[in-house]
Amino acid sequence: MDLEDKFAYFETQVNQQAQDVIDEQVNQYQATLQKDYDEYKQSIRREYDAKYDNAQKEMRKEFNKNISQSQIHQQRELYIQEEKLKKSLFSEFNASLQEYMQTPAYKDQLVTMIQNVKKFADQTNEEFVVYINQTDAELLDFCREETGSNVQISDRDFIGGARGVLKERQILIDYSFTTLLSHVEEEFTIKEVEG
Repeated sequence: MDLEDKFAYFETQVNQQAQDVIDEQVNQYQATLQKDYDEYKQSIRREYDAKYDNAQKEMRKEFNKNISQSQIHQQRELYIQEEKLKKSLFSEFNASLQEYMQTPAYKDQLVTMIQNVKKFADQTNEEFVVYINQTDAELLDFCREETGSNVQISDRDFIGGARGVLKERQILIDYSFTTLLSHVEEEFTIKEVEG
């Protein structure tokens, strides 16, 4: 092997080694780039997944808030409508009550109320007074004659009916229409009808 061949062989070997080193460096660089790219891709995916989850949670919150506000609004509207209906019903009931108070049946009921107070007071021989409403002033003599009781006109308006007071024990026996109406109104509810 002459010098030229040696030189060519040496050049080939050096080039081969240089190419191997370059290939190794390129492979390492590519592996590093691929690793960085994969990490970046995962980081971006995690970031977007987190943003997506947060956006979904916010949308759910907003949706639930809107539903809640809608339900509150509907309940308020329902309450307002129920109150209007209740007021209308009690207005009609009050008108019917006023008509009833002009009938003989009301006079009989008034006498029965006074007699009930009298029976209760007679159990203990207690003195009592029965009050009738100012609107029933024309029935005062009738009530006294029918029951033989101490019947007076009340200075407080209670629509109709009677109130008895047992003096010794300070007991009020209340058959007034005002009390009756307030109890009915307190317990009055509008229920859903199944169809």
